[in-house]
Amino acid sequence: KKKQKNIWKPDYILVNTNSDEDRKPHGGEPTYKIIPNPDSKFQSDLTQSKKSYNFPGDQNSLKKIETYEAAFECKYEMGWYPFDMQICFMEIIIAGNRDMFIDLIPDGLEYMGPPQVFSQYVVLGKSICGTDVRLRRGIVVEFMMARSLSPALLSIYLPTLLINIIGHATLYMKNEDLQCAVAVNLTAMLVLTTMFISVSDSLPKTSYVKLVDVWLIFSQAIPFIEVLLHTWMDTRRVDEDRQINHHGVPRPVEKKDNSMTTRVFEISKKVFDLDKQEMKNQNGINDNKLI
Repeated sequence: KKKQKNIWKPDYILVNTNSDEDRKPHGGEPTYKIIPNPDSKFQSDLTQSKKSYNFPGDQNSLKKIETYEAAFECKYEMGWYPFDMQICFMEIIIAGNRDMFIDLIPDGLEYMGPPQVFSQYVVLGKSICGTDVRLRRGIVVEFMMARSLSPALLSIYLPTLLINIIGHATLYMKNEDLQCAVAVNLTAMLVLTTMFISVSDSLPKTSYVKLVDVWLIFSQAIPFIEVLLHTWMDTRRVDEDRQINHHGVPRPVEKKDNSMTTRVFEISKKVFDLDKQEMKNQNGINDNKLI
């Protein structure tokens, strides 16, 4: 182990992390492996108590295997939520000015994690390539992830679709059920507004409108338009055909004549009835006095 500490190794930097100190060893001590060159000759030292072999460093390769754990930053684009796809990167460069003498070989990428990440995304693909990172030679590892659609479909799209179907069914109700149809659509609009607020609070705050916001706003507009249609249809009905729901039994609405002559006649009749009632009351008072 003392000799292993003296072996030179290149230092590298994980670019897209909070800090390089977040890199922690994982899986125990690093292991070293000599990859002998078949054309070179190794020397054996039989003078030691244990038989050992010497491999010249200029003719053979040394492989070091170590495992680190680090948290990388990934910028999520939520515009197409919940049908969004995220691409996350791991950027690695050589520390200092040694990148001119060291080549990072992008080979042997293997994803050993679970197929479903954070219970929301599914890893679709991965790739590794050598490229320039911040004007320095490095390696970029790319992961492509897609969101699992089941939670959003069951908790957002399916309930809103069923509520809108119920609200649209009120257009086929009878004429006397106008009040019930309007109440159903207003209740549906209230429920959809509550869902819109709840979903917006559960998602990260963004400066742009997400796809789920467009769907929820469209769902809110449907019962609003349904109420306007019911109102317009009610104004287009003829009074002779108008009916009301009287304790579960349809009853035609009595037609009233709203002309000026009819109104004057009704006012005159009311005044005449009041005068007649007053005369009766006056006669009753006089009769009481005579008695």
